[in-house]
Amino acid sequence: GRGGTRGAVASVLARRAGGSIESVPCEGDLIGAFDVHEARDQSIELQADDLLVLVTDGVIEARGGQGEFGDERLRQVIAGAGPTATEVAEAIEAAVLAHLAGHPQDDLAIVVIRLPTTAGVATSIEMHVPESGSTN
Repeated sequence: GRGGTRGAVASVLARRAGGSIESVPCEGDLIGAFDVHEARDQSIELQADDLLVLVTDGVIEARGGQGEFGDERLRQVIAGAGPTATEVAEAIEAAVLAHLAGHPQDDLAIVVIRLPTTAGVATSIEMHVPESGSTN
């Protein structure tokens, strides 16, 4: 995996209600795996019907007949998936398994969070991100 950690979050993306896909900066070491001394908070504001998608390196680095699954393919799947968090997660899982011909080689963790349509105000999600290279 990236940075030598297995199961680390490799990509965090936001799909806005209008359909655009944005990268959310989130790099560093796996929390709890190392004695981390420095970290920073990363926040993203979500509006009604926005989605936040987190996947592990097993999704991004999945190697199939067409090479690595990669960020661009992930973005395409997220953009083309249905409106619910479940539909997005299922679309990512199906695309990665199809890419691997049904034989996953690493963990495939997918988390999708959707701010409901009924949300009257924006919500800010905060993530505690270790600084890269802050391990002993």
